[in-house]
Formats: sequence, structure tokens, C-alpha cells
Amino acid sequence: MTDAPPAATPTQTPAAPPPTATKPPPGTPSPTGNPDDCAPTPSPNPMTGSPAPATHL
Repeated sequence: MTDAPPAATPTQTPAAPPPTATKPPPGTPSPTGNPDDCAPTPSPNPMTGSPAPATHL
């Protein structure tokens, strides 16, 4: 065992990536034109019929 304290590696960032990198913030019109695509609530998607909004952006 070493005396080195458990330091976080420089590759691991505790901060989450910007929301714009994955999907636009809630309230922003989706690029596909489907308002349900960015809905914060898991409402049924009329386009795909899936119980959750589509995440394939």
C-alpha cells in the first residue's frame, strides 16, 4: 500500500458536460421540429409512440 492520497485523475472531471453538448435545454425548439423531443416530462412521443421522448439527436 502506498501513502499517496486518493487523488482524482486529471481525465476525470467532476463537472457535468454542458447541456448543449447532449441536447438543447428544456423549452428550446428541437432541430427536428418535434416539441415533444425536448419535453422534460416523459410523455408519449406521437412520432415514435415510445413512452419516452426520442433521444436520437
